[in-house]
Amino acid sequence: MTYFVHKHGSGAAPQSGYTRISRYVDANGVIWILWKSDLTAAEIRAAISGTLYVVGDDADADVLAVYPEILTHKKQRVRAGGSALLLSATGEYSAEERETWAQQELEAAAYTASGDEADAPMLTAYAAIKGVAVADLAASILTKVAAFKAASGQILGTQAVLLQQVTGAADLATALDIEWS
Repeated sequence: MTYFVHKHGSGAAPQSGYTRISRYVDANGVIWILWKSDLTAAEIRAAISGTLYVVGDDADADVLAVYPEILTHKKQRVRAGGSALLLSATGEYSAEERETWAQQELEAAAYTASGDEADAPMLTAYAAIKGVAVADLAASILTKVAAFKAASGQILGTQAVLLQQVTGAADLATALDIEWS
């Protein structure tokens, strides 16, 4: 594979035989597209007009040095995958409900330690309207907190490993192959 960067709008765009990998907008608002092809660098230069930079092949570590935005883009994709998994771990709860989770956890822990409803005013009101005992509600919340923390820890740990793999990739093909499984 040969990798090259083409300035969008600067000439004929690649047609068949090319695979678009990523798009990058630089600080000046110029759009650059990263492509790969089975063609040689000379064949690519002959076939495509406009501003074009051939940056190397699969085994060329310099590709990552010439076009570091590839790694930035890949890391953004890894983080987006992690975010989607974290969001799915929250279940059906809305963002507004999730904003109360820290307070619910604090009050559940305080009530569990003291048995005093004064330590859990939100949970006391919640339990009264729901028609359950504060102790049962506090236990349920702490169980859910533990499960969410475990799931979040697994997701964040996996995300950290994937990000390290992207950063440490020896070549472009390896970096691009790193995905959530």
